[in-house]
Amino acid sequence: GHRGAVFACGEIGAGKTTHSKSLAAEKNAVLIWKTSGFRNLYNAAKVKGQLIYAKDSDETCVAQLAKRRVEKSERARFDNASVFEEVSSYLQGPDGQEGFDIEIIIRG
Repeated sequence: GHRGAVFACGEIGAGKTTHSKSLAAEKNAVLIWKTSGFRNLYNAAKVKGQLIYAKDSDETCVAQLAKRRVEKSERARFDNASVFEEVSSYLQGPDGQEGFDIEIIIRG
């Protein structure tokens, strides 16, 4: 059968978790979350990979973070506009050099 892996990346609050959970349910797949060294796991398994890149407007992402702070108060120190700006300044979208099939998800 087909062996494959799907990885998600993108801005904070862009919908990576929501899309990943939905995709895992749709494909009856196992969702491995926040594992370190996923690239090594991918390389060791020698599977075909897909990269989901979640993107949205800065305003929408910051609004999603505000909602998340209410739902999960323990994340309040991290899920805020200043951390979003800092992390986003380092985030680079995929450029095709990663070796994955790339799907870009834009909410809203």
